[in-house]
Amino acid sequence: MSGAGAGPRNSVLQNHDLIVRVFQLLDQPLQQMQRTLPLVCQAWHAAAHSRELLSSIQPEFGQDLADWEEEPDLADQLESSLRACGAGGTLRELQLEVDSLLGFGGADQLSTLTGLQHLRLSAHIRDHETTNTSLSVATLYRLTALEQLWLSGSPLETFEGLPPSLTQLHLAGWHDFTSSIGRALPAELEVLTRLHTMGLVDVHSAAPGAYGVLLKLPALRRLSLTECEHVPSCLSGLTTLETLAIDHTPSHDHGEAADELGAALACLGSSLTHLALRRLAFLLAGLPAGIASMTALRRLCWLRGRGWMALQPMVRQLPPGPYLAGLRELGLDADVAAASLAALDFTAQLTALAVGGMNGNGQRMLQVAAWAGARPGLQDLALSAPPDGYEAAGFRDH
Repeated sequence: MSGAGAGPRNSVLQNHDLIVRVFQLLDQPLQQMQRTLPLVCQAWHAAAHSRELLSSIQPEFGQDLADWEEEPDLADQLESSLRACGAGGTLRELQLEVDSLLGFGGADQLSTLTGLQHLRLSAHIRDHETTNTSLSVATLYRLTALEQLWLSGSPLETFEGLPPSLTQLHLAGWHDFTSSIGRALPAELEVLTRLHTMGLVDVHSAAPGAYGVLLKLPALRRLSLTECEHVPSCLSGLTTLETLAIDHTPSHDHGEAADELGAALACLGSSLTHLALRRLAFLLAGLPAGIASMTALRRLCWLRGRGWMALQPMVRQLPPGPYLAGLRELGLDADVAAASLAALDFTAQLTALAVGGMNGNGQRMLQVAAWAGARPGLQDLALSAPPDGYEAAGFRDH
């Protein structure tokens, strides 16, 4: 073989992008790939540990992990895969879904992923498992590069603590089973001094005061509450908030919720720029009067949402006030929008309008469309039935 002929073949074998693509197509377990391929040459070593390869691998460990005792190698496969992913600290993002908690020990391996920046961990309880079954992820505090964390599903034992590096935290289904009376957000959250975004879903707390630790998060700017048991009593003190989204919270009837929310909004009027209110039965009678003075508000969403609440009458108007002049994006139910056309005339800076509503609101949508047609500054108009106007105008990211 001549030297001239060897050059091109070597260059192909050394092509990083091509090697990574070939590795991605291999039907080979991650741990085996990490043991053998890096030994071939330096180029293959770099490709086997590259971010492009590791971020594209989606290992599967069977369709049903309910019976770990019958298939103990499944747990070993998962743990060895996590160890391989952690080699060299190259893994940046990980999404792990566990459909059974019994005997699962893979969470301990998460602490070896020292370069991890984004983690989504979802766990679920099987019907035969007791409510005391929980997934222990107590070693997460060792992930010092972690910035975004989603924990959802079954009860999660997250403490010893969380890494102070977190900037975004989403907790879904938080239940504190270590206390028979507290059921509050854990005090250990106060170490998250860099946290700017907090999402809480289905948080069970004993009282509105159980959210007090939120006051100790100095960088908190975005807060969403979905199907939580209470509106936090400390809400009015969260003066760093710029975005607030409340969806079906409180999750049970609460006669004083409207007054409590109104008082909190009055305190946040100078800082809050984005407000989303969805599926709130206590607002069927109208928005709190305090919203009128929220002159910093730029995006407002007020929707009933799906289900039984979408069928409830709410022919109400937006309250008048100076907040209207600053609005740039607005999401409303069709009946509210049609009843508020006079108020909408004062939204001089409005560039996006999303209108949702159940079937039968066609006439009202036509009224809103006619009004929008005479507004040269309005750039985006979304008309939706059923009520998804909230998402159509970009309100998904509150």
